[in-house]
Amino acid sequence: MSYYPKGKGIFCLEGDWWGIRDTTTVETMLQFIQKSGRVPIPYIHRDIGTFFEFRYYMWKWTQQAQKDHPILYLAFHGIPGGVYVGDKRKSDSLVSLETMGELLKGKCRRRIIVIGSCETLAVSPARIHKFLKTTRAAAVCGYRKEVEWVTSAALEIILLSTMQQNEFTIAGAKSIKNRMKKMVPSLISELQFSMIVRKD
Repeated sequence: MSYYPKGKGIFCLEGDWWGIRDTTTVETMLQFIQKSGRVPIPYIHRDIGTFFEFRYYMWKWTQQAQKDHPILYLAFHGIPGGVYVGDKRKSDSLVSLETMGELLKGKCRRRIIVIGSCETLAVSPARIHKFLKTTRAAAVCGYRKEVEWVTSAALEIILLSTMQQNEFTIAGAKSIKNRMKKMVPSLISELQFSMIVRKD
């Protein structure tokens, strides 16, 4: 019996983009994805302003109750090796891949993590594979450069929709990666998008 009768759900955590008065959000994209497929794709969206909120909702995502939302989608400003979850002037607003790994340690089997932030995966392959080994996620996706909003949103719509077609095993993640390479090779190259699959 499939865990995903309504599609693989997306669990999205999003930070402020350009200040508290700004209305920019990825939720409109999630609403489009939810209604555009052959089956409904559910999503959960939470606005995040502090590390404590981030930690709490990362924990919530790993609970059995969220097994029908196996895609973690992080929408924040980023730097190589991390994301900002709040005010950049505060030391605890920067969350490294290693900290994320500890928050999710061993809890991400048959799940995939999408990091929709600039440059976060512009680090060594060894560091990314350590993150995957720690979390046990089937794959992690993200960018190695600063990306433009609309272009990256287009790629993420395709990615999140394409993920619906495979189970989140290592073999399934490889199939998703290969399909993306065939469908949007120019976007992948332009945005320096990477999907890294866990080795074992």
